[in-house]
Amino acid sequence: MYKVMVVDDEEIIVNGVCDYLNTHNTLDLDIYKSDNAFDAVSLMRKYRMDVVLTDIRMPGMTGIELQEQVLKYWPRSKVIFLTGYNEFTYIHTALRNGAVDYILKTEGYEKILEVVQRTIQEIEHEVRSKQYLEKAKEHMKHSIWQDYVLDLLHKEDISEELVNMRLTAIDFPLCVERPFMLIIGQIDRWLPKYNFSDRSLLLYAIRNIAEEYLSHTASCISVAYEHSKLAWMIQPSDPNCNVEYIHETFESIQRICSEILEMKISFIMSSEYCEWHQAYSKFAKLNELSSYRLGSGEECLLTEKSVPQQDENKSDWDRAVQMKMTENKEEQIDRTDKLISRIQQYINDNINQNLTLISLSEVVYLNPSYLSRLYKQVTGMNISDFITSVKVERAKEMLRNPKYRIQEISTALGFESPSYFTQLFKKNTGKTPLEFRVSLDQ
Repeated sequence: MYKVMVVDDEEIIVNGVCDYLNTHNTLDLDIYKSDNAFDAVSLMRKYRMDVVLTDIRMPGMTGIELQEQVLKYWPRSKVIFLTGYNEFTYIHTALRNGAVDYILKTEGYEKILEVVQRTIQEIEHEVRSKQYLEKAKEHMKHSIWQDYVLDLLHKEDISEELVNMRLTAIDFPLCVERPFMLIIGQIDRWLPKYNFSDRSLLLYAIRNIAEEYLSHTASCISVAYEHSKLAWMIQPSDPNCNVEYIHETFESIQRICSEILEMKISFIMSSEYCEWHQAYSKFAKLNELSSYRLGSGEECLLTEKSVPQQDENKSDWDRAVQMKMTENKEEQIDRTDKLISRIQQYINDNINQNLTLISLSEVVYLNPSYLSRLYKQVTGMNISDFITSVKVERAKEMLRNPKYRIQEISTALGFESPSYFTQLFKKNTGKTPLEFRVSLDQ
């Protein structure tokens, strides 16, 4: 419901406008009326008015002065001026101060209704735009958080000072001055019915389930990595939330995943809280242990210290971990190479689509920013540059076939417009598509 106030020192006009708005308006309006600006200000102190229709010339306080009061209390309110004749000096001042419109009283009630409805539509548009912006900001903030967590866990050379500076600057949900619990989860086995998109959604669902369980007793942040693994950094806010409590919480999460999501997931958690500068080494150790024990289909829930004691022969365990550490380095390189190849193959197979960093990141279950950095690190070029190079080469192939018109090639390769296609093609080849086609006959 939108609140609209009509202010005019002529009572007949106030009543006439209010009656017409009440009987002819299709919007859900709560209409207030006042025959002087002072009473209008008193009303505004109690209620936020979305739209104020006010006469310009009134005794005691003019409509211009009332407008100043409106914007003082409710800066987002819209002011529409009613005037008996063209008072250009007043109207100019009103519009300069932020009024949205003015109406001559002689234009009639229909015109007033039209302007009010249009103003309400503007308000709705502003509200939607603000909501979209807030969602975008929130999404960006979470994306930045996850980027920093991935950096923190995967990079050994990040100094404690840099960690504090970065995480404080981005309103990070955990306190950088307090230790945290680190937990790694791994899907034991994906059911064949789950495709790539399903898996991405399920990993997201698991993170949401965990955050819901922990929300009353701890702050946490989680990231997904390597297609089927998850990592949580947990910082209790409740003194009763000790290691045993977190262990029990993840038992519940494990049960929910099995019963509702039909997924078996194993967890391994640090046996004690760790400091921020220990994040890399602790994560590396848990990852090694998880590679040895988790993902076996056993639905394990282990602590860091419990793993060696559960092995029948500790020397076998030590050798296994050492071998696994060596294998992990080789496998990481192999996995990265395969991931890059998969991305490039996907681009080649779907070059006619609107390929974006976000859509590609969903294919490989990586954060967009992390994927961008990884691709650049391995290949030496940006993903967008690779997409462009594939489009240009595909365009060259099609230009060699006279049956394809340039506009058809542009559409087939997913360009926004033929002019943008021409611009990008020339930038990369030194020739327009037409010049390239002509040069083939020379």
